Amino acid sequence: MIELGDVQPTLESLSGRLDAYAKYARYYDGDQSTAFASDIYRDTFGRLIRSLHYNRCSTVVDATADRLQIEAWQDEGAAPDAPSNKAAEELWNVAGGDELQGFVHVEAIKEGDAYVIVWPHPDDPQRPVWRMQSASTCEMIYDSETAEPIAGVKIWRETMGPDKGYWRLTIYEADAITRYISTSTNQTRMPAKPGTFRAYGGDGGAVVPNPYGVLPIFAFRNNPQHQGSCGRSDLSDVIALQDALNYTLWSLMIAEEFSAYPQKYATGVMPMDNESGASGRFAGGIDRWITVRAAEASFGVLQGGPLDPFIAACNDLDSKISRVTRIPVHWLGLAGVSDNVSGETLKMLEGPFVSKLNDRAVSYGKAWGDAMGMALSIAGSVQENERRVMPIWKSFEAKSEADKLMSAMSKQTLGIPQRQIWKELGYTDDQIVAMLAESERVANEQAERNARLFSQGGATGFQEEDAQTSDEADA
Repeated sequence: MIELGDVQPTLESLSGRLDAYAKYARYYDGDQSTAFASDIYRDTFGRLIRSLHYNRCSTVVDATADRLQIEAWQDEGAAPDAPSNKAAEELWNVAGGDELQGFVHVEAIKEGDAYVIVWPHPDDPQRPVWRMQSASTCEMIYDSETAEPIAGVKIWRETMGPDKGYWRLTIYEADAITRYISTSTNQTRMPAKPGTFRAYGGDGGAVVPNPYGVLPIFAFRNNPQHQGSCGRSDLSDVIALQDALNYTLWSLMIAEEFSAYPQKYATGVMPMDNESGASGRFAGGIDRWITVRAAEASFGVLQGGPLDPFIAACNDLDSKISRVTRIPVHWLGLAGVSDNVSGETLKMLEGPFVSKLNDRAVSYGKAWGDAMGMALSIAGSVQENERRVMPIWKSFEAKSEADKLMSAMSKQTLGIPQRQIWKELGYTDDQIVAMLAESERVANEQAERNARLFSQGGATGFQEEDAQTSDEADA
């Protein structure tokens, strides 16, 4: 059993990452740093450009999360129509899995880590509840030799109820869940020392049995560097480029404001006020002409400064963001991609991105499979040794409708069930049921028609078609 003192290194490690987690979240939300070259620059232009941010961080995260979508569940070694597959899909739909996976994948890609806790509903012990947990509240404890998780820790501050202001600490193990609460409400930052906690005395007591024999908390690591390590945010290499992109856009905006427009000038003449005769100003405008009598007067135009270098710099930064994240550059606004690039070339450009998605699917898929196993155990759908149900991901490759149909026809030739083929084509379960019912109705009508014609000594529907084709050929 994990003692309270054993989690101090884990809490200290989590506390040391809180600032990084907060920074990733700010940049994803568009709350980004405003760095100026000098105090004069800041004082002169700060108000003009402080709110301008060209947020590529959210694009990088969402582009990856949007492609990582679970479309079905498959019990390893079982047939596609196995009861465990159906039970898993029902639990997934009840849990709102399509929405849940979006939250989890965005959190993991953005912060580097995300967590899901699966536990019975307090009012229904056979109804599993899936709850996503943020990276700033959870951490896993791993075995030093096997690198297998042996416990999970969650720490958070209560914001309501009788424990408002207190910090709560829960240790999840395979046989029990142990709960603690801080001794006071004075800590504004997450406490890491065991002496600041005591056993929780609220509902259920300090120790809650875990009858399922597995950890109910599951870690989603984004690109971990080794076994048992935390993940790595996709934004860790983007933030510096995001700052450079914002600065370039600010420079573009200032150049547009102060030097992009042509400036007209006059020499050899002094504008005069017609009424007072004092020196004045030329009253220019799109509906005005300026005329002078002085023979030595001269007028000219100073052309505005070009904006193309700033735009080129922005596109170059888009390309750099594409390279470090493996997000296809045309997903960042078609920067550097010609309009006449073929579909096959675009597929090649997406090759590194597809490889990245396959890598993430391996890591996330194992966590989702373990979480589904826990949910199936809670629901009583499968036995202890039959819980390995893994997710099936939607294709990561961009395919045209023609490519999808050709693939479907090939799978039909190989004997893949029609229901599975239609599901891969994107049809919903209700649409598939309706199409199967319609196909069955048409087949029954054809069979009845053929039987009626056969009993009358006539040709079947197929024979009639062959005869009609023969007559047309003779004609």
